Amino acid sequence: MMGQVMEQLILWFNILGFTLLFGSLGTTHVLYRRTRPPWLGFYLLYLAVYAFYTIVNTYGFFSQVYLPPAAPLSSPLTLTFSFLTALVLLLLVPRFILSLFGEKITVKQRLWILLMASFFLAMVVMAVIKPAWPMDRVGSVYMNIYLGLMTLLGVYRLGKLPDRSSYGVIVPFLGLSGAFYFLVALQTMILPVLIPPALNLKISILTAGIICFLWGAVTLGYQFLKPLPETGLPKAVLTDSFALRFGLTPREKEIIGLLLKGKSNREIGEELYVSPRTVEAHVYNIYRKCGVKNKMELAVKVSHTP
Repeated sequence: MMGQVMEQLILWFNILGFTLLFGSLGTTHVLYRRTRPPWLGFYLLYLAVYAFYTIVNTYGFFSQVYLPPAAPLSSPLTLTFSFLTALVLLLLVPRFILSLFGEKITVKQRLWILLMASFFLAMVVMAVIKPAWPMDRVGSVYMNIYLGLMTLLGVYRLGKLPDRSSYGVIVPFLGLSGAFYFLVALQTMILPVLIPPALNLKISILTAGIICFLWGAVTLGYQFLKPLPETGLPKAVLTDSFALRFGLTPREKEIIGLLLKGKSNREIGEELYVSPRTVEAHVYNIYRKCGVKNKMELAVKVSHTP
């Protein structure tokens, strides 16, 4: 009886979880189209990956429990899909967290991300070569602690950013995913020595479903209760440190200040007594130096860069 109740909870929490996540994906995409902060693009990709993983995981559990005979939950196909998802998260989540810093990801940071993912890949290979070794558990603990620490870094960075107009959409990510990563790491270290493997696997799937349910519910609740920001440029103040970091000239600083006020190239030219073509050339150089494509991205970068 208890087993049936647990199976029902697993199924419904996961169904509601991926349903709410897909709903959050749609509303967050609307927010991204309006504000376009770089970090929100990474968050959208993360949300899509996890929503897809949850729906596949839910189907695997449903087919194993309700459509026998079926492959066990720990089938090679399921394990391969879980491994690929973990690898994507190891490459994606750090990029998302680093994007909160408002700067381009450097070559050293890219190499660091690849190195940390390579450690996980090596552990998976060792688990295949030496099945008797608990390398699969070691790899899982490593991945979840690493992503949990990256999430804590995101929480720290979130408190340092000046413009928080659309940060509510990542509060569920930072809070719930951080709790989930450390909880899974703890489960992986403790539960296998206390309970049977089948029960341990069900508890892990139930935990993931509950986290997805809460994540999607909080995200949708926040977005429905809080109105979307206006389509205008976010408030941003150009600082000397920003200009120095991106090598901006005094004239470029002056033009950025006018761009942030919402002025067009023609209006800027009239105010500075230069031709619109000259303004266009300055704007092109500004975008190139700052690594942005339009006025909105420039405003977001100025507001997010300390």
